[in-house]
Amino acid sequence: MKVIGIDFTSSPSNSKPITSATGFLEKNTLSITALDKLVSFEQFEALLSEPGEWIAGIDFPFGQSQKLITNLQWPINWEAYVSLVSQLDKVGFVRLLDDYKADRAVGDKEHRREIDVLAKSISPQKLYGVPVGKMFFEGAKRILASNTDIVPVRRKNSSQVVVEAYPAIVARRFIDKTSYKNDQKSKQTDALRTARLEIVKGIQSERLMSVYGFHLALTKDHEETLVDDASGDALDSVLCAIQSAWAHSNKANNYGVPSNINTNEGWITDPMFNCDIDVLVVPEVIHKIEDSAPCPFCTLPLDRIETQNRDFIVIRDGYPISPGHTLIIPKRHISSFFDLSRTEQNSLFYLLETAKDSLDKEFQPDSYNIGINDGAEAGQTVPHLHIHLIPRYKGDQNDPRGGVRWLIPDKAKYWND
Repeated sequence: MKVIGIDFTSSPSNSKPITSATGFLEKNTLSITALDKLVSFEQFEALLSEPGEWIAGIDFPFGQSQKLITNLQWPINWEAYVSLVSQLDKVGFVRLLDDYKADRAVGDKEHRREIDVLAKSISPQKLYGVPVGKMFFEGAKRILASNTDIVPVRRKNSSQVVVEAYPAIVARRFIDKTSYKNDQKSKQTDALRTARLEIVKGIQSERLMSVYGFHLALTKDHEETLVDDASGDALDSVLCAIQSAWAHSNKANNYGVPSNINTNEGWITDPMFNCDIDVLVVPEVIHKIEDSAPCPFCTLPLDRIETQNRDFIVIRDGYPISPGHTLIIPKRHISSFFDLSRTEQNSLFYLLETAKDSLDKEFQPDSYNIGINDGAEAGQTVPHLHIHLIPRYKGDQNDPRGGVRWLIPDKAKYWND
């Protein structure tokens, strides 16, 4: 299967082209065969017109938030509102969004889609800095004009498929929130290059197979290009190709897009978001503690969630006992570890490892305590299971020997000094 990843820009040129990675997914290996630069929209449109069977993951927001659509009284249907936007020129579109923001309260000027909240990405209205609003304006009308199946916003019987990609999601799995690219030469540091190198190593490791279900094969020349390209565009195109290959692997499952989302907003294809929206976030069912206060872990604001999978979320402890103190919490309201299914236990241990990798990069702890207070007599105060992942640092205690044995101080020390 031919797979394409595209790092998009709202104004392609020789100095800032649209970058594409082309490869082929065969059995359980995605082999990248070409990295190309598209210096005009005409070349991008020609790519969308290529015959044969292929899938492309493109890095721009396919849609806008439902709130913006409603407030501007645009048509509800994606094809209809993108057609309406297409009648504007870029200046008119920018003026429209600027005027919309002008009289709105701070914090309510730019809205995010459901998927932007989950992916921790910026609003598709954003016009400056990273101008994803302009990318939407230039990109959405061009995929609309193509003959492609646009998942999930316009479905048609086509052998050419495009999905929305977001390469930062793939990158975060290997370097967490570390920066790895910059378009300004003065800010292209050795640290950014090291981060790109870590990503390139990561996407060729078994970790990729465990998450996306296939291996990645790069030539030596392509490896060097991905690391040496300080803009990160070449690397991002390969990360988009990984997401589009995963989407193709999940073709029978709606390309990995949940069944109950607002399709007119669009959706990022990635295994992190491959389940229905009601289990991607903390459940709406609010359990009570002693018939009074709502369960604090069933009412968490989304912005506290560091990462998640189908069954669990990861947050920072609200009362940390060390820097980076982290909780892994099941989305299902249960009290005990022993109430977890075998599938949930596997899901927990995978996310525990992911959280540990993130803490290693951000805090560089020397050791860890992993603990569960399972039941009131064990010290559990919130009857919703949560697993503590506590970074430990040299010197944070004079004598750390015994660790969790100090839960019962009289019996903790069994050694002779």
